[in-house]
Amino acid sequence: MARSMSVLRRLMSALAGDSPSPDRRRNRRATPMLNSLEDRMVPSHFGGLHHHGHALATALAAATSTGTTTGTTTTTGSTSSTSNTALSTANQTLRSDIQTIELASGTTIGQLTAVRAAFHTLAGDGLTPSSSSALTSFEDSLVTSLASGTTLTGNAALLSQFEALYTATPTAQQTTDLTAAYDALAAAVTSANIT
Repeated sequence: MARSMSVLRRLMSALAGDSPSPDRRRNRRATPMLNSLEDRMVPSHFGGLHHHGHALATALAAATSTGTTTGTTTTTGSTSSTSNTALSTANQTLRSDIQTIELASGTTIGQLTAVRAAFHTLAGDGLTPSSSSALTSFEDSLVTSLASGTTLTGNAALLSQFEALYTATPTAQQTTDLTAAYDALAAAVTSANIT
C-alpha cells in the first residue's frame, strides 16, 4: 500500500509540475552467484543471463569434442581448452555453402507450407514412410536428380519411387494424396535452383 501511495504521489506531482518528493532508497547489493555448468563452477552474471553462458559452453564443448584436433591445448586448474582449426574451417565452409544455396533459392513459404500440408494429409491417410532414413535418402536423390538436369515435375519414375516408400498397394485416395505430396516436394526442390 505504501508503494502504491508513493507511485500515486509521483504521478500527481508530475502532473502538477512539482518535483517529486525524495523517497528513501533502499540499498541493493549485487551478490555474485555460482552456477553449476557441466561439473564446473562458473560465475553467473549476478543471477541473470546465466543461460547464455550455458549455451556458449555447450556449443564450445560440442565444437571441441568432434573432429580431429589440431592446435594447442592449455590446461589451467581443472579446465582445458582445445583449439580446433579443422572444425572451424569446416564450419565456415558449411555456413558459406548454406548462404550461397539460400541466396539462389526461389522456394517460397507457400511451397514449404504446401509440402508440410501434403505430408500432414499423408499421415491423416494412415501412410508413413518405411523409414525416415529412406525418405531422407529419397529427398536427397531429388536434389541430386535436379542438379544433374532431370525434370522433377511429372516424373513418373520418381513418383513411383516415392509411392513405394509408403505403400505397395495404395487406394485411389492415397494415390491422389501421394501424387500431391510428391508434386509439392518436387516444386519446392525445383524452385531451390540447386545446381
